[in-house]
Amino acid sequence: MNTFPRKLTAYHTAGRAITGICAFFAANCYPLVYLTRQAWWIPLAILVGIAGNLLPLLLALPWKSRRLKACYHGALCLEAFLFSTTLTVAVQIWFATDLLPDGWVHLLWSIL
Repeated sequence: MNTFPRKLTAYHTAGRAITGICAFFAANCYPLVYLTRQAWWIPLAILVGIAGNLLPLLLALPWKSRRLKACYHGALCLEAFLFSTTLTVAVQIWFATDLLPDGWVHLLWSIL
């Protein structure tokens, strides 16, 4: 029995990229708020974070087996985590070089 979906195409590649971007945006909301002085980034980051967590569920729908859906969902979340963590470290290093030594409180809030 073949349970592999027939069309894992650009739709899934775009979904992976969007999931990673959503995770990155949600993780780096504080530098955006600090730099732009606009608080409306916070609810937008919350909505994007929720969308980034729900999107892998939609991408796992072509799988027929429940276990394969769960594994695929987990793999997509891990890929998004890898992408967002790598970019977040780069953003935090840039933010640290921009803020230290005077703005250490903002850097601490950004890291948390």
